[in-house]
Amino acid sequence: MKADYKAAMEAGKLLCILAAVTLAVPALGGCGKPEEADITPVPEQTAKTEDNETEDGSVRAALKTWEVYRLDDLDFVFVLACLHIETQPGTVITLDHFVTSEGVSLSDTGAYVTALEDHAYYVGRRNVMFSLVSAQSAYDAFVFMPVKDSSAKEITLACDLDGVDDMHIDLSRNIVTDGSSLYYEASEVIADTDMYHISLFRALDITDEMFLIETGGEQMQYTIPAADKVYAFEISVRAKDDQPVVITDAVFIPDGYVTGYHAMAEGIRSMKETNIIGRRISGKDTGFLFFEVYGPEYNPVSYSGLLQLVLGETGQILNVNVNLN
Repeated sequence: MKADYKAAMEAGKLLCILAAVTLAVPALGGCGKPEEADITPVPEQTAKTEDNETEDGSVRAALKTWEVYRLDDLDFVFVLACLHIETQPGTVITLDHFVTSEGVSLSDTGAYVTALEDHAYYVGRRNVMFSLVSAQSAYDAFVFMPVKDSSAKEITLACDLDGVDDMHIDLSRNIVTDGSSLYYEASEVIADTDMYHISLFRALDITDEMFLIETGGEQMQYTIPAADKVYAFEISVRAKDDQPVVITDAVFIPDGYVTGYHAMAEGIRSMKETNIIGRRISGKDTGFLFFEVYGPEYNPVSYSGLLQLVLGETGQILNVNVNLN
């Protein structure tokens, strides 16, 4: 049975939402205003394989612009650097190839990201990427660079891939002292119509929890592969005018991808959180959307993208641009 569910979910990473109902999805997670493109998911996601791994000489990367964040409530400075990338479509560029002149690998910044989140700052608000990949051959991407010496005047970003020159960043320019663009406020409304009101509150990494699957009236354990992660969106739905609301499916498409992750089917639940898929809601109810991410190359809770909610038997699609933190 699990194989059937995985096959279904393959057809199509998470906290709160800065959302607007829209019929468009950004084509790239770039540094400027995203272009509009069709939102129909493609059946298979871009994955790291032997054919699209990074190879020396196959990548061009250059500094396009940057912002230097000096926030009063933080004890360190950080840079959001916009890189212009040229490579073969689908090539995965891991951030361990990039190291600052202070010896910080961009793949080893978790402690700094956690410190930001402790102050309710989420770099996902700015489409920061933790692994570079796109369906396009040329794209722009923000990367996160902590600066250990707050008095430093310049920092250099080096890359060990052939064809990529050192990138020098002047820390006295493009200074940002207001962190509001990174700030997250809980319980943002994503849809409010005559028929329903929908809000999303937070996202959780629930990979280590126990999951059950119900089939034929019986429950059995649903095993998550060791390389996979499971994320849960907490969502609140209030039906209006006694018109029940049912979310029959959901898909999350990260920026820079043309494919997405389907929510886990209604028969799957965790021991703590309740799956809201397939639940007939009259009045108000709260539950979770579960997304199983296969062998993730990046942390999806740091990405923005498109959330598609499929409502009711008619298959009405609610498209929501989101920043996932």
